[in-house]
Amino acid sequence: MSSWKGSNLNHAARNVKLIESRPPLFDPDNRRKQFLSTWAGIQALERDVTHILKIRTDQPIPPDLLLWLKKLFKNDSKSETSVGVAPGKLVISEFLPTVKHYVGDFVFAGHRDTVEKFVSANLEFGLRNMHPSIGTDYVLKYLSKVEPEFNQQSPFNNL
Repeated sequence: MSSWKGSNLNHAARNVKLIESRPPLFDPDNRRKQFLSTWAGIQALERDVTHILKIRTDQPIPPDLLLWLKKLFKNDSKSETSVGVAPGKLVISEFLPTVKHYVGDFVFAGHRDTVEKFVSANLEFGLRNMHPSIGTDYVLKYLSKVEPEFNQQSPFNNL
């Protein structure tokens, strides 16, 4: 787990990596801070860690979720017929079917490479936002960096 020095952790946590640098000065909705702390956590992990679960530090996680993810990732494979998380896919905590390209920021998990790409794509934009909705902004930034087809059709490809 990684978090900012001085943040309020509402539950007992072991192995917390505190980020010593100052959080971004202008980040009113914590978009950038969230990805900076997630990136720091990823970099602190051993290379043999294959899957990552990102949570918010102010949110308790039920043990059943961890068991479910462990089972899901155990079945993770490159085979399209396996029951598990397909390579390159993220498990997300919520989505809004009425809002195109939206994912929630409470929980996301996936193969280490996928989570790294998702986080990295968001950090590459710096303080620029592509969309006012936080959950949509994350997805648009990621898609613009990793999906060539999205870039060809996107009005955001000149950002």
